Amino acid sequence: MAKTFFPFDAGAGANVTEAQWAEMATLWRDTGVHPTLLDKLETFADSTGMQVKVKSGVAWMEGFFFKSDAQETLAIAASNPTNPRIDRVVVRLDRVNNNVDLAVLTGTPAVSPTPPTLTQTSTIWEISLAQVLVGTGVTTIAAGNVTNERTYSYPGEATATPTASKIPIADAAGTLNAWLISGTYTPTLTNVTNIAASTAYVCQYMRVGNVVTVSGRVIVDPTATGACELGITLPIASNLAGAEQCSGAGAAFAVAGFSVAMMRDTANNRVTMQWVAADIAARVVYFTFTYLIV
Repeated sequence: MAKTFFPFDAGAGANVTEAQWAEMATLWRDTGVHPTLLDKLETFADSTGMQVKVKSGVAWMEGFFFKSDAQETLAIAASNPTNPRIDRVVVRLDRVNNNVDLAVLTGTPAVSPTPPTLTQTSTIWEISLAQVLVGTGVTTIAAGNVTNERTYSYPGEATATPTASKIPIADAAGTLNAWLISGTYTPTLTNVTNIAASTAYVCQYMRVGNVVTVSGRVIVDPTATGACELGITLPIASNLAGAEQCSGAGAAFAVAGFSVAMMRDTANNRVTMQWVAADIAARVVYFTFTYLIV
């Protein structure tokens, strides 16, 4: 039976390793941007070239501390002359090189671009601050091309002081080890099948423990009549596996009988909206779905 104790000035508890300290520190706060310190690592653009700017702030990264006490400018790679792309601004923890820093993940140009995937492994852990839409052939990044993606860090123990958007709740056994969280996000849409165009709007979500409920609306414009599929990202990441872990429905109020099914997309860890289009008119679809964080 092993017993561990630290940190002390001398004795067995004086030799604290990086892994031990991180294990302890993850109990204090969960990973994310600190919601009140400095300027909260807000990312913005102001049409001053191929660059974005990240304001000062603090992040808690898997038990590691990061602080940027002044605004920093990050370069954005040259645009593609044929297709747009989506980049990501991230905070990156690098356990191999022993640092935490800001970085830009450059996306892949495409007709319907998707943001680059975050690396979250035992050696590299990234969290997104913002998405940056890099239009075809552009030479500057405008304010409207930056979409906030920050998730905030809160006390890691449910017995800690509640915040306005994160409240401790009891599990089925009566133990305070779960959270009630609410917020908004703008999902990234992927036109998977038979969709000429789609538009995302701000959605709202509520998390109770490990169950998340989302509601919102999108505009979808089918290419032709028949089966359609739209991919929608999640507000809180989940490794969806079983069909029962995500489900919901939606409808277009202006069309009698127009309904959609919301299901899990295991390959991409997102939700998929599927329906059969009776015409090729653009429709506003209102939806809701619930999924399990696994």
